[in-house]
Amino acid sequence: MNIELKDASGLLVAKILDRRLDAAATPDLKAKVGEWIDKGTGRIVLDLTDVEFVDSTGLGAILSILKRLPGQSLVLAGCRPPIAELLKLTRLDRVFKPSRPKRRPLRRSGGSSSCLLSNSPSAA
Repeated sequence: MNIELKDASGLLVAKILDRRLDAAATPDLKAKVGEWIDKGTGRIVLDLTDVEFVDSTGLGAILSILKRLPGQSLVLAGCRPPIAELLKLTRLDRVFKPSRPKRRPLRRSGGSSSCLLSNSPSAA
């Protein structure tokens, strides 16, 4: 899996560069983000701008990351319309609420929606 990890003052921005978040990609995602969580990172932005498809294992990986962050923050940014619809169909839109960035927004590329979803109550 191609993933770009950047530390921005205690905030991990994990940008998935692949078009699919599926069974082939999720073990690598969980391992790489898990290393940062083990080091003490408690705030994570998962940038899905380039992702066009997420299957059930991809959703499971996102939830796995969330479960490793009790009381912390996981933000899903750059969701394309099909992914935002998948979150709605699976009712994960109740877990990840729309939020407004407190600082500058993440830049989006062509096909992305403005989806910014957070599990943190203070982000809304």
